[in-house]
Amino acid sequence: MPTRRGSLLLTAAAVLAAACGGDAPPPLPQARLVDVLTELHLAEARADLFQAPDARDSARTAARVAVLARYDLDTLAWNRALDAFARAPDSLAAAYDSVLVRLASEPSPLPRTPLLPTDAPDGPPAPKSPFAPRP
Repeated sequence: MPTRRGSLLLTAAAVLAAACGGDAPPPLPQARLVDVLTELHLAEARADLFQAPDARDSARTAARVAVLARYDLDTLAWNRALDAFARAPDSLAAAYDSVLVRLASEPSPLPRTPLLPTDAPDGPPAPKSPFAPRP
């Protein structure tokens, strides 16, 4: 299952691949596109925390609708904006680079703890991996 970042990259790549060229200004300013893409990514990442697939899918859909509504957009307007940016691949690439920079600078709500207990200075012993070779 691809990560959210990976799926956003694939979406951007698909939009870029479908680009036909053109000089019409996009219906959405680039800064706003960056805002929406960043919030969509964060909202979908939060939705991925749901364990049940049905809850995760409905949370993703609700999050997408809520983010678009916050920017006075609906799905059709959002798709038109993405189509317009697809006709200006350099602008879309620059916008997506800005999204990645913003996501990288986003504070994590989770504590930065070691992934393995043995990495902790005084932590408990590491559990045995189910993938470790059997004696």
